[in-house]
Amino acid sequence: MTVDVYERLLGSTAEVLLTHDTPIGSGVSGAMGIQLPKEEMTSGGCQPIRTLIDVMRPRYQCGGHWHEYRKNVFGDTIAFVLDKVDPNQPDARYMEVLEI
Repeated sequence: MTVDVYERLLGSTAEVLLTHDTPIGSGVSGAMGIQLPKEEMTSGGCQPIRTLIDVMRPRYQCGGHWHEYRKNVFGDTIAFVLDKVDPNQPDARYMEVLEI
């Protein structure tokens, strides 16, 4: 996400916020078998996305990047970290159906 997009989002509203990464505080630990530099694992998530959630207050936020499923609540927002799409793991939660 570029700075100009981030700043525009801070001044907008949305029911659903879709991002590649997940907000900080999501409880992600990193997918098994993937070795990332320690600095990329700091706090497991992205602070600017958490700020967007706190300011925009969408009903839902969905992200991925970490290849593991998590469901969190930040204020009024239900935030999902969606799992990796893998045809060999039919129970992977790489998609959520939401009623809005």
